[in-house]
Amino acid sequence: MNHKELIEQLSTDTATNKATIERVLKVLAEVAGNQLKTNGSFVLHGIGSIVTVDAAAREGRNPATGETIHIPAKKRIKLKACKALKDAVA
Repeated sequence: MNHKELIEQLSTDTATNKATIERVLKVLAEVAGNQLKTNGSFVLHGIGSIVTVDAAAREGRNPATGETIHIPAKKRIKLKACKALKDAVA
């Protein structure tokens, strides 16, 4: 499901216009981003929690040349699915 299909589905299921759904999703993304920056986690009940994790620096290879390159440490985002979501796909 892409973004447009999600908006259509939510609009149909909630009898809400698409513009409102679009604004809600935009604000949700902003709130999640701000929470990840400040707290390192964001919980979506019924879906799971989004957390930041530290990825260590490592050595990698340039696939075109085979040259060894240094990949610096950075933060990554990880979704931990809740039990109900895990059970839904099992």
